Amino acid sequence: MNLDHLFPLIVPSEYYSRPATWDLPHYSLPNPDFGLTWVFFEPQGAMTYLTRGEYEELESRQPDWQQRASENLRKSIGEEESFHTHFRMSDDEQRLLFIAFMNGDGIGSSRVLLSVELAAAFPQGYAVAFPDRSCGLAIANDVTDDELIETLQLIESMYEGATTAMARQIFGLAEVTVPSQWVQPIDSQLSQSLIKSVLKLR
Repeated sequence: MNLDHLFPLIVPSEYYSRPATWDLPHYSLPNPDFGLTWVFFEPQGAMTYLTRGEYEELESRQPDWQQRASENLRKSIGEEESFHTHFRMSDDEQRLLFIAFMNGDGIGSSRVLLSVELAAAFPQGYAVAFPDRSCGLAIANDVTDDELIETLQLIESMYEGATTAMARQIFGLAEVTVPSQWVQPIDSQLSQSLIKSVLKLR
């Protein structure tokens, strides 16, 4: 197994909770509708889910493997991309309303897990959304009611047009929490550069 190709992936809990579904190694998120699993992206672009045997091997030989998988999200940025791919400011250009991840690797939804960088980007707190597997959003807690309605309309539109639909609602951080060590940066300089790319929007 090449851990450089391993990434975390949020999936609906029905992937592993329904009868006759496969034995998918996962971490149950506080929101019972979703869990976290892991996938390999091979150089040719194929995506394969971590198997039970691979999971057990990692657990026995690589105690930091979940952290390394999250670090791969930070590194998986195309030459023409930054940490976020889209953003929205308030009408007066004074407040950052949200940033969105629609990165070329197709798992922008996983980036809502990068709480270290997102907490720094949104000092007043934030919520998250993942209408499509390819799209994640971090949304400032201090949006106005009208701004929230517009954001929800955008999320609904993304959900309706999704290739792999996930959820049409916004989630509080407590609903998608993972063990803090899993999302701690390994390369602190890289993490700081990602934070700066968001802070300069404000």
